[in-house]
Amino acid sequence: MRCSVCPAYFTREQCAEFQRIHGCHACDRRNCWRANPGCPFAGNKRGPLWCPTHSDAAWGDTVPHMRQTHITCTADGSHLAGRLREGWWERYHDVYFSINDREHFVMGKASGDQCNCLIDTLRQQLHVECDVRAVRAFVQARHPDLVLGDYLELEHHWRDVINGLAHSVGQDFAATEFKIVCVDAMFIGNGDVEGNGPRPLYIARQNANHFVPLLSRNTANNDRFISGSAGPSHKASEEDGTDEAEPSDDRGSF
Repeated sequence: MRCSVCPAYFTREQCAEFQRIHGCHACDRRNCWRANPGCPFAGNKRGPLWCPTHSDAAWGDTVPHMRQTHITCTADGSHLAGRLREGWWERYHDVYFSINDREHFVMGKASGDQCNCLIDTLRQQLHVECDVRAVRAFVQARHPDLVLGDYLELEHHWRDVINGLAHSVGQDFAATEFKIVCVDAMFIGNGDVEGNGPRPLYIARQNANHFVPLLSRNTANNDRFISGSAGPSHKASEEDGTDEAEPSDDRGSF
């Protein structure tokens, strides 16, 4: 039976791997998948087995989530929702995400050279200039099991990326100061919140494996007006550094 969540071209094995990384389609836990005999919802309804004391255990968005962050997406004036195709934003002129109906962002660009897009994205959001490969070496040294040149995962590596950026530029900021809010550009309304520091950094994940900074829509529009640009470019291609590998970064609902 074809999965109703994963892209249609995913094989059964790819679907199971996607669930192990991003969260089981049945129970939301990582390292689990819908067909796993050990899944707590195997042959049972979702809810009581998962979190009997919390009202968010039931299906549907009927109550505030434990870490509520409301995400909407607008493309050329139309509201989008649900799971979308890879690179869908390339067909639109004006794409922006709204967070809690208060802050509005457009997607920027980040280099995917050697799968270091997470480093380049956080570097831009912290407004620092540095050697990205030196920061990668800093992260690599703290994760001996990390394959050289492989993807950095938001959940496991963002703290060392930020600390590596601070080390590289000789500044004293630290990961504990930040909260990362990551919007999933393919699964509208989903994403990740990592950390609980007072300073939020907003980023997006494109095509399940490429991170880019989220830029204030007002600031981006002013910059384009001053530069005379006709409009934003959201295209993620080999030329602007989109990572080339199988999806591997984590994803979860807000």
